[in-house]
Amino acid sequence: MPAFDLELPGDAPLPLADVQAVDSAELSPAHMEMETKLDLAVAYQEIGDKEGARELLDEVVKGGSSAQVERANAMRASLG
Repeated sequence: MPAFDLELPGDAPLPLADVQAVDSAELSPAHMEMETKLDLAVAYQEIGDKEGARELLDEVVKGGSSAQVERANAMRASLG
């Protein structure tokens, strides 16, 4: 049976991949709810329901994070 050398060259440990820190607020149910509303607004826009999309975006503007509000406002502007 052949022997396998599983040692890596060099003595230094391999660097870990950079992991972007996740803000705990981004994992909250309220944040996820607003993300879902943004996703639904995109779907409504794609099927031509601009009024439904606007209603969802208005909810995000009232209850979303600053980044979500910014995204919702940009989406509302694109609706015309």
